[in-house]
Amino acid sequence: MTITQVVKATDGSVICLLVGWKILNIFEKHNIKTLGDLCEYSEEDLLSLPQFGIKSLNRVKQELQTYDLKLPAKIIKVNFKNKVWK
Repeated sequence: MTITQVVKATDGSVICLLVGWKILNIFEKHNIKTLGDLCEYSEEDLLSLPQFGIKSLNRVKQELQTYDLKLPAKIIKVNFKNKVWK
């Protein structure tokens, strides 16, 4: 069964994603409420969420494509705190 999840884009506009209950429950569990929240997750990040598999990923990507949106590439966080530059 497909349901509509209404999310707000970073600019405040409202976008509807047609996703199933499973995806909606996963998003709610991980506090993914806006496109800004979703865009903090790469494909790898989403696939690492429990119960979120390839079918769920493909569904989310398909819905994002309707709005010409994509998930971000894997973001590598670097700690420069103790780095010595030469």
